[in-house]
Amino acid sequence: VAQKQKLKVVVSFYDLSDAKAQVLKGGIARDTYLVLVEKFARLLEPYSLNVVFEPIDQPVDPENWNCAPSSFDWNKVQGQLMAAARRGAPRLTLMATGLCYSEGQALTRIRPLEDKNVIYSFQYLEPLLFTQQGNPSNLEWTVLRNIPYPANAAQLKASTPSLLAGISDPKLRQSTKAALEGYAGSSFAEADVRVALERVSGWARQNNVSVLLKSFAVHSSAPRKDRLSWLRDVRLNAERQKLAWSVWTWQSPFGYGILEGGKLSAEMKAALGL
Repeated sequence: VAQKQKLKVVVSFYDLSDAKAQVLKGGIARDTYLVLVEKFARLLEPYSLNVVFEPIDQPVDPENWNCAPSSFDWNKVQGQLMAAARRGAPRLTLMATGLCYSEGQALTRIRPLEDKNVIYSFQYLEPLLFTQQGNPSNLEWTVLRNIPYPANAAQLKASTPSLLAGISDPKLRQSTKAALEGYAGSSFAEADVRVALERVSGWARQNNVSVLLKSFAVHSSAPRKDRLSWLRDVRLNAERQKLAWSVWTWQSPFGYGILEGGKLSAEMKAALGL
């Protein structure tokens, strides 16, 4: 299907957190992983016209999962991964990314590779309180419901008491309250999306590289109208900045599917410009 549509397929190694941490820490785990990357890239080499290979997805400092400033040398590690892939596949297009789970601002802090056959990628999920509400993978996100976009202080003030009343754990209730108050005071709106994507596109122009917004998504627990508005705003701003984009969707109980009844609704098509 991709070939018929003249699209390339991104093949990405998505490792579970524990395994990824061991690879990023170094030692025999990384050495073994580099061999895997080289061998797998060699398997993809015959499909170089149709495939892009990303050696690792959503990297993060293995000793600092909350993305605070650290001395972890991601430029060095990513260079090793790219060198391994290139040994296996001289013609294959590779994909590089930034630290902090492939976050956009982190991408702008990396050192571009000398290899010119590379696409750079990032994901955009801000504000997390909105996009991740209901996400079952994180206890702090699972409890969230009816978080609006744009941030609406009055609406949040009205809905917060009932939301907090459903949280039995005092520590979680307090941290959720603080997060909601912070979001209410942020006035987060389309302008914030625009600034974030302008920053990435500016970095791309400055370094003369191609960048893909590889992933943007909102959990299906978000208010439907707000979910569609956020997807539209991200998509439009990516296009205005000449950033190629792909929306992330997973039709599963995990909650990130964009299909309804097996189809894209007219509203979703409009939000995505389809």
